Amino acid sequence: MPSAPNTRTYYDILGVNRVATAEAIKTAYRQLARTLHPDVNPGDPQAGAKFAEVSTAYKTLSDKLSRANYDAELSLTERRAETARARAGGATSYATYATQNARPQNPTARPAPNAAPSGDEAVRLLSTARAALSRMRFVEARDSAQASLRIKRTAEGYEVLGDVYRMQGRIDDAINMYTMSLQLNPRNAAMMDRLQRLAQGSGNNARKYQAPARTEAMRTRATPEPPPAPRPPGAVGANILPEKRPLLQVFAVVFGYGTTFLLLLALMLFWREAPARNGFFSLSAVSYWSGGLLATLIGCGVALGWTMSVTGVVRRLDDELVFSRSQSGFVPPMGWVVLVLSAFSFWAAAVLHILLSLLQEARVGGILKAFGAVVAVVAVAAAFYDMAGQGQILLWGGNVVFLAYIFGWYVGDLFRAD
Repeated sequence: MPSAPNTRTYYDILGVNRVATAEAIKTAYRQLARTLHPDVNPGDPQAGAKFAEVSTAYKTLSDKLSRANYDAELSLTERRAETARARAGGATSYATYATQNARPQNPTARPAPNAAPSGDEAVRLLSTARAALSRMRFVEARDSAQASLRIKRTAEGYEVLGDVYRMQGRIDDAINMYTMSLQLNPRNAAMMDRLQRLAQGSGNNARKYQAPARTEAMRTRATPEPPPAPRPPGAVGANILPEKRPLLQVFAVVFGYGTTFLLLLALMLFWREAPARNGFFSLSAVSYWSGGLLATLIGCGVALGWTMSVTGVVRRLDDELVFSRSQSGFVPPMGWVVLVLSAFSFWAAAVLHILLSLLQEARVGGILKAFGAVVAVVAVAAAFYDMAGQGQILLWGGNVVFLAYIFGWYVGDLFRAD
């Protein structure tokens, strides 16, 4: 653990920055190990000590719990050093002020041409990162957030970077970034909620991730205050006892998939005939749709969305679709864009989201399962419906099923324990 502000940190030893990913840390360690190993340097008496130093740094930073605790101690050490410098500066402020007033002012003085980037630049980069995240431009959001953190370490910067990693499915990296954010702002209840969800979902004890932020908060406050209670993971799921959750998942499988099967069976047996003219709607695009068909599409969508969320087949809705809005101007979140577009064309919305996810290194497995469920319902409904309406189902049925699926997905998230 760091003992003094001028001591080399484990990040310095490995030659990586504090927001480095687990893969970057592993790569740096391997390169140093090949160079510093005692077998490669038999004539260097310090080779063993250097290699041990690198190994210790890697062992700490490669484990997410050890890294989180190390980062907390490192942040605390730096804050203490800043406090000490501020007190020392206050003691000499009067002498400095008198000296400056005694000297003649130089009207031609100019700032150094190579001055370090200001805090305004960090704010601008952070705003750019938020806007890019809202548009699902994860690579740009990651680069902008990292650039902002290199100028100034802020809780917001680590939060945005954690959101990017979470959307990309890099759970361990997201946990590390959220932990760093909580170190700088331990009273962020929403951040604590996200950290708990990720820690529980990855099979780790969430309490271990709360400890660093709470410890620092208690040390830095003159009058300790209890941190706000984090929001429950789900309004319903938080009240379900752990031993009852497997029973809920079994019920979800039986009820959700059973309901879907019964609705499609009813469509085949009772509702497969298309109306003679202008059916259930007066719209020509769905003129052959019946009320039974519409009920089947909506019911299957809601049932599958709820079931697949409760059973953990898909991640939470806000982990797959971006609904957060940028704080800089109006930037339409891509999640809402996908939903609005799906009301006009499910196929266009699906292709757009998949392409953006692949281009921006996002995780596509969960949303592909959702799209696959919608396509399966549409295909089965079209196969057993009247031939006159099959084309309309294939073209427009996905719009109804997907929006119903999203609603069921949202409700299912309320029952989740993670």
